[in-house]
Amino acid sequence: MADPVAYDPIYGYTGLQIRTPTRPMPGDQLDAEFAAIKTASDQAVAAIKDVRRSDGALKNGVVYYDSLSADMKARLSALGFDGTDEQISAIADAVRGDVSGNILYPGVDYSLPAGFGPGTAAAINGAMAACAQAGGGIVHVPATDMPLDGPIDNKYARVLLRGAGGKAGFHDGGTPTYGTRIIPTFAGTVLKHRTPFASELGGVVPARNDGGGFKDITVLGNNIATRLLEVTSVWFGTYDVFLSECVGAEAALFTCGISGTDIAEAADIQNMLECSIAFRQIAEGANCDGVVFSGSAVANVSKNFNVYIGGQHKNGHAFRGRHCDNNDIAVNAYRASGGTGRLIHAHGVSAALGGCYDNLFTYVSGGGPIYAEGTGDVGVSQGNRNSILFLDSANSTPVPTAGTGAKWRYEASNHARQGGGEIGLVVGNNVNQVGAGMAEIGSESVYIRNGSSNHVAFSDGTNKWGVSVDGSGNFRVVRALGTGYFDVFDKMRQNYSLIVDGVSAPNPPAGYAAIYVDTTDGDLKIKFADGTIKTIVTDT
Repeated sequence: MADPVAYDPIYGYTGLQIRTPTRPMPGDQLDAEFAAIKTASDQAVAAIKDVRRSDGALKNGVVYYDSLSADMKARLSALGFDGTDEQISAIADAVRGDVSGNILYPGVDYSLPAGFGPGTAAAINGAMAACAQAGGGIVHVPATDMPLDGPIDNKYARVLLRGAGGKAGFHDGGTPTYGTRIIPTFAGTVLKHRTPFASELGGVVPARNDGGGFKDITVLGNNIATRLLEVTSVWFGTYDVFLSECVGAEAALFTCGISGTDIAEAADIQNMLECSIAFRQIAEGANCDGVVFSGSAVANVSKNFNVYIGGQHKNGHAFRGRHCDNNDIAVNAYRASGGTGRLIHAHGVSAALGGCYDNLFTYVSGGGPIYAEGTGDVGVSQGNRNSILFLDSANSTPVPTAGTGAKWRYEASNHARQGGGEIGLVVGNNVNQVGAGMAEIGSESVYIRNGSSNHVAFSDGTNKWGVSVDGSGNFRVVRALGTGYFDVFDKMRQNYSLIVDGVSAPNPPAGYAAIYVDTTDGDLKIKFADGTIKTIVTDT
């Protein structure tokens, strides 16, 4: 579009008003002036719309490499870009698109130009850097087998690297054969999503990154890569990936930096928007864990909900919790034949780190033991106070076990239930009683504390019995309704019995006799159902 034309006044109205103050303004001249003003204004608005979006940011495609400042060119060069047509084309293909609101780049697949060679990692990292510079969004990669020569390092807020799917098939032992499959040609970590630490930024302590991550991507470690996904100190992240053929300690690691040193605020991994990780680690001798949640000395992996972990493991654990709490996790993983790995392994690390505790496993199914380490295993913080909402016993999932000082709460699909944790099950008739009971409980599995007359009631609809500790500290069994009797069958052993000293002669039912102290003479007597009374001991 041509440059807008500036408005130039056509007629002077001041002199006309001085000479003929009572004469009306010339309408034809005013119309011409207003028309000229409108033309200039319309041209200016159209010119602004050529380069500016409705949210105030510049449109895509209006800034070119030659337009950048020397400082911006230096920053791109540090990322491996020197302004070649091939590199610029790769970035443009990745982030081009009409956008509005929060920067989003849908519908355009990322693909390497012909002959680009080993620059895959640099090109993808550069595309994410450009996306972050524009405010964040989605960088698309196509459905292809993509050799990778270095880590994909997503160290930006609100930048999501999205593939073309391919996560199905793990349940029956298969690895996805379609979609976006990244195949590293190097040893090390393949996908990184993180907040850069102060040590990388010249000592400037950054805020924690939020948003972004990786979605619809398969990583085939090629039996070279030592870690396939690493997430460090990010919140509101998105992770939907399939991981296989890793030769390190774990396929996916969620870990944390040091608050106030590495980043300026809490270094926890929190509030993941989506976390769905499938894996297949079944090679002979493979000791690789599937997913590990592990914190730092002052931060942990916590308050993440709707986490799904599934796949196949062998000698490694499907899920290992080292320093994590208050997460909502489903685990559905199967152990390969001959494997020794655990389905879930919850434990502590050191005195400085908390353990794996207060997590809710909403669904657990698969092979391998479910174990929480106790103080006898590591000597310090242990896996404790974890709950399993639904243990799939119908599919032979084993019941949890624990070391000294560690317990589980769980309910299995066959209705078996176990309370546990640092304390047993506390029951009360109001929150104050429960709170007091929690402070009082010792090694009991169930602790009942009530302020009412009956702590526990038993009823068949007609008869009702209450069991309680009365106000004087006595244990009482009282019939509240009906005519039934408190029966003790077979044997009852006690040190001695106390009976009230002085009662009227009772009327025992047929087939029974009553022993009592007669109030009239103080003698110990026995009365039979037919009315016969015999004195056992005379009160002297």
